[in-house]
Amino acid sequence: MTRRLRTAIAVLAALVLAGGDPARAVEDPPPFGFVGAEVQAVALAEAQALGMEAPRGVFVRDLVPWGPAYRAGLRRGDVLLDYAGVSITGLQHLVSLVQGSRPEDVVPVARRRLGQEQSLSMTLIDYPPGWTVRTEATAVLPRLGLTLAALTPRMRERAGIRWGSTGLVVTEVAPDSPAAALGLEAGELLVAADRERLIDPAAAEFALAEAGVLLVEGRRGFRLLTLDDGAEPLPPPVMAAGVAWQAVPGLGLVVLDVAHRTPGAAAGLAAADLITAIEGAAAVPDADAARALAITPARLTVEGLDDAAPRTVALTPEPSLNLAEAVALIEPLGAAVASLTPPMRDSFTLRPGTRGTVVTSAVPGGRAAEAGLRPGLVIVAVNQRFVERPTDVAEELSAAAAQNAAEAVLLIEGPQGFRIVGLPLKDKPPPAPTPNLLQWNGEPAE
Repeated sequence: MTRRLRTAIAVLAALVLAGGDPARAVEDPPPFGFVGAEVQAVALAEAQALGMEAPRGVFVRDLVPWGPAYRAGLRRGDVLLDYAGVSITGLQHLVSLVQGSRPEDVVPVARRRLGQEQSLSMTLIDYPPGWTVRTEATAVLPRLGLTLAALTPRMRERAGIRWGSTGLVVTEVAPDSPAAALGLEAGELLVAADRERLIDPAAAEFALAEAGVLLVEGRRGFRLLTLDDGAEPLPPPVMAAGVAWQAVPGLGLVVLDVAHRTPGAAAGLAAADLITAIEGAAAVPDADAARALAITPARLTVEGLDDAAPRTVALTPEPSLNLAEAVALIEPLGAAVASLTPPMRDSFTLRPGTRGTVVTSAVPGGRAAEAGLRPGLVIVAVNQRFVERPTDVAEELSAAAAQNAAEAVLLIEGPQGFRIVGLPLKDKPPPAPTPNLLQWNGEPAE
């Protein structure tokens, strides 16, 4: 812990004592069970693009990998058809169904993917910490030059924070301050100090006072910052098995990001997980151990931020996909897309766990632009099929056009998370000419 940070905390504590108790970020967990999925309505053309005659259910557009929905087998882009044995008619209907459930309920659900319907079962849990903050609250650390705010729904929307993220929002960083020297920026999240979640701004100073490592989430994803000036710099992250790992000496491997449809995702790993041991290895896992996970099957001892006890997961590597540099203009899309090579990731400031094809340009007035696509957004799937090369996008759109579909369903990832987008595949008919009003009224034009 730095002397500057301890001093700032002492000053803040004195200010709090002098000015009375600050507002606290009070959590208000609902009584119903936590599903761990973000959903979106299904439009008629989108339903027809997926082979349904009429809209049914809701789209699953995002999931937390440790949540009941993911563990039951739901994935991004699926259509959730039934909940608790009841056919879902829309978003509000699903909300009412979920509100009738309780933690530990075993709920049967049904999903549709690639034309196939499947029954699944999920076991609901209590709402995890940081998900139900409702009270606006802030804290100022003057000597750090840092202002923090509770992550309420209003703050999440205002700051553009992803669904599923928790922490304290950095609302202000003073120039040339210790916080600026750490690389913190407004709009980022302070997620955890060491292994403790940060939820209440009023309690942040005490958590930071004892922490050596700070977990931060920003536009590029998660990163670790050391809070002790005398500590050795952390080794750079290692990407292996679809996971970005960072070694913390004496602690283990911290998961910074997990790419979809990779061994890390299949193992249920999530950002902020800590790998404390690898079966058969005597030492605390380090960067070399992380590199070995790209080719060597392993059983990992994992501690999540909210886990009551460590868990063991099996990680089975798969051959890495070496993407060639490829950029192509997809005419039905009205945009150019590229494979996600390292230079392309750097160019658009993309997270290490992002997979798909990135939009590099969009034709003004074209179909992609009409659907809200812009450079830097990533197309993850087309009609529920994963796309990782420009040719994948072209093939899926051609297949949809051959079926005379009016739209294709795209799963998109951007800075604010995931969403489902309907891409028009047919040109709109030209607008009918506006008649001369005098002639339309049966009167001669002047």
